[in-house]
Amino acid sequence: MLVDKQNLKFDEQLMAIGPSLRWLPWIGKNYFQIRLLIIGDSFYEDKDDNEWLHDKFAPRYLVNNQGLQSNLPQFANAKFFRKTEQTVLFQDKTTFKERDTFWTSIAFFNLVQRPLLSRNSSDRPKDQDFNLGWSVALEVAKILRPNLIVKLGIAGIGQLGYYLNNNDAEWERNAIEFYKRPFIINLKRLNQQIKLVCINHPTGSRNYDYKKWAIILRETEPALMDKLKSLIVNK
Repeated sequence: MLVDKQNLKFDEQLMAIGPSLRWLPWIGKNYFQIRLLIIGDSFYEDKDDNEWLHDKFAPRYLVNNQGLQSNLPQFANAKFFRKTEQTVLFQDKTTFKERDTFWTSIAFFNLVQRPLLSRNSSDRPKDQDFNLGWSVALEVAKILRPNLIVKLGIAGIGQLGYYLNNNDAEWERNAIEFYKRPFIINLKRLNQQIKLVCINHPTGSRNYDYKKWAIILRETEPALMDKLKSLIVNK
């Protein structure tokens, strides 16, 4: 794994969250230049080789392979990664160098803290999965202090509202934002402010239109998106 591409300084704090955080997030070495945290949905145990999912570094293996080694044939067409890059960068195609810079500039992990058996509707995450996932995500956010969280997939957003209303009084929020689409939710805690944008899942939703969601991201956080784009272009 390409350790020199990561920021490992927060591992001790992240592990202190406890066993509810099953997998440690990927944190790119340049994450703090942008502070963009991307949250996916789930891992799936639907392949022959699932051993890596039982390792706490699974998100890091995933990004290391499909994000940072996209020049290799087996990872070049990783659909989830390529569509995520398209959406956040608002460009149809990316070079290997641009992809490398992108993934070393963001943080990533999945919300659901258990691997799902399949992609069938019967195996979809339950409310308790989302409740646990959001409790973990908010603890991760306290440590990484992102300016923007992009949640890939709108499933579970209602459970964030439920969790905040019933378990976590630290975070201020506007309840109306949980009922307006696109979901753009402002969270505030002490001197920390986060904007959370939920978009359709790049590979889990029908007729995914990356341009639509790219425009929403740019309209929501233009300065941050410009800064990320500039970082990519000038590398």
